[in-house]
Amino acid sequence: MVINGSQLSSRPLYSWSNRMMTHLMRYQAQPPQDQLVSIMNRIYSGNMTTLSGGNLSIVDAEGDIWITPAGLDKGRLTSRDMVCVRADGRVIGPRRPSSE
Repeated sequence: MVINGSQLSSRPLYSWSNRMMTHLMRYQAQPPQDQLVSIMNRIYSGNMTTLSGGNLSIVDAEGDIWITPAGLDKGRLTSRDMVCVRADGRVIGPRRPSSE
């Protein structure tokens, strides 16, 4: 479909939402720290964050918060870099969590 010289997709919206659900289900099958790495890699490769800017977090089924560490190159994160802030406030991981 073309409107005002711009090409628009004629695909129905449900095909986009089905693809999005497939991506979400794939992430949910991963441990939280791997989810964070996968999502941050997509954000970083899409130039939507800077080397040390931007942070992500996930709350797991136990109520613990997994968060990307502060001050690291977001393009080089591994699952070992992730920090877990337990529901009781304990911080577990090799680095300090983001301040956000």
